[in-house]
Amino acid sequence: MLSDLNNVMEQGGWILPVLLVLSILGLGIALWRGLCLLLISRKLSAVAKQILGKCQGNSHSKRAELDLFLLEIQGGFVLIRIIASIAPLLGLLGTVLGLLEAFEAIASNGLGEPGIFASGISKALLTTIAGLFVAIPHLIALNFLERMVDLLGARLDCKLNLSEENS
Repeated sequence: MLSDLNNVMEQGGWILPVLLVLSILGLGIALWRGLCLLLISRKLSAVAKQILGKCQGNSHSKRAELDLFLLEIQGGFVLIRIIASIAPLLGLLGTVLGLLEAFEAIASNGLGEPGIFASGISKALLTTIAGLFVAIPHLIALNFLERMVDLLGARLDCKLNLSEENS
């Protein structure tokens, strides 16, 4: 199995290792941020008190502090978004390079050796698949994380408004 993976990585050229590193990095960030958001959601009252402590009763300041907090907890989302955006482009680049390799093989050897041509086509398809395979989970994770932040923001806003009414 390990030799099969090594063969696939060799077929894909330099693009597959890059996509693998980006995938590990992005999904690691997504898991970390998801865990952080889960922990924050369990300590919502403490977070609301912390925000209120910074505001000193000023409702405009409260809104600004809440917005700042929500921006801060989205750390890493930009990198996940970048990975989701460039992965298909890297796959497309691999496709173009694979097709170029295939047509160069035809130009130098003619159609007598179809294996060389097929190898280039295989490389082209492999990198396209890998690019999509990286992008799709990152887009799903990003949407899930953004939804978590939206819900967290709404719950915090509700707690902050309730705290203001009780004061």
